[in-house]
Amino acid sequence: MHATSAGVDGYLPLDWLPRGVAFTNNRGAHGVKAEQFMRMAFTMLHTRMPEIIANQHARRWVQLFSPNLVGRTALIVGLGDLGEASARAAKQLGLHVVGVRRTARKSRHADAVHPYAKLDKLLPNADFVVLAVPLTTETRGLLNRQRLASMKPTAAVINISRAPVADYAALAEQLRRGALAGAILDVVDPEPLPADSPLWDAPNLVITPHISCDDGERYADISLDLWFENLARFFQKKPLLRRVSLQHGY
Repeated sequence: MHATSAGVDGYLPLDWLPRGVAFTNNRGAHGVKAEQFMRMAFTMLHTRMPEIIANQHARRWVQLFSPNLVGRTALIVGLGDLGEASARAAKQLGLHVVGVRRTARKSRHADAVHPYAKLDKLLPNADFVVLAVPLTTETRGLLNRQRLASMKPTAAVINISRAPVADYAALAEQLRRGALAGAILDVVDPEPLPADSPLWDAPNLVITPHISCDDGERYADISLDLWFENLARFFQKKPLLRRVSLQHGY
C-alpha cells in the first residue's frame, strides 16, 4: 500500500494494517518545491514583507529597513524531506542552521543537530523557527504557548508540516502583542480555513493554502515514479524504500 502524501497522520494508528502488508509514503516527492518555497519564506519574513503589504493595502508609506540576512539562525524542527529542503534553502541564503530531530543524527545541511529534548534551550536564540516534522503523538503541540513565549520578539515562525504541531491561538496572540515579528503558515486546521477564523486578521501573518511543497504540474508523475521504483524492488525482493514505521508513524 502506498500513500500519495508524505504525512500519514490521517491513517494513524496503524493497527488496521494487516500483517505482511507494507505501507509506503511519498517521502521525497516534495523537496524541490519546499526548498523554493522556503527561500521565499525566509526572505519575506526577514524583509518584513507581510507588514509592507499591509501598509500598501492601507495606503501607508512607511519605510521598513531590514539588516543583512546572512548569519541569522534558522532552527529547523524535523529533518526529513521537508526539513532538509528547508536547511538547503537556509544555507543558500547564508543562514546558520540548527536542526532538531528525534535523534541527534547529523545532517549534511545543518551546522548542528540536537534531539527534541534540547528544544527549549535552542528556541530563545532562533531568528526563524521552521516546523517540518510529521504529526505524531510526540510532535502534537510541540510549539506550545510556553515555547512561543520563550522566542525573541524579532523571531518568526514558518510551518510547512501540520497545524496541530503548533498552538495557533497562542501564536496569533504573540503576533498581536508584537512579541513575534511574523509567521508564514502553509497548514491550518481545518482546511479550508473558515472565514471567521481569527488567524485571517493576525498581523504580520501570511497564510498559504497548503501549496508549499507540491509540484502543480508534475506531482502525479513524481508519485508514480516513486511507486514504480518500489514495485521494481518488490519483484527483485529488495527492501522497500520510504516504508512507514509502525512504531514512529512516519
